[in-house]
Amino acid sequence: MGSSTSKSGNNKGKGQGKMTKFESFESVTQGPPDAILGIKKRFLADHSAERVDVAVGAYRDADGKPYVLEVVKKAEKRILADE
Repeated sequence: MGSSTSKSGNNKGKGQGKMTKFESFESVTQGPPDAILGIKKRFLADHSAERVDVAVGAYRDADGKPYVLEVVKKAEKRILADE
């Protein structure tokens, strides 16, 4: 049986050696900025007392309580009315 040896010569096992750059990705060009992350950046830059974070995750008010969007409330009512 052979042993797993990293580039530095020590026997640390698979996945324990020095990380290397993935050369196969060098030719990939960077895509456009992510739209959702842009929304979050604009939210963080807005100092309005009425701002609402609608980027990623659960929406919360200034007190950290869940904030349900009006459109979601309307959709819930329509779904419950159809049942």
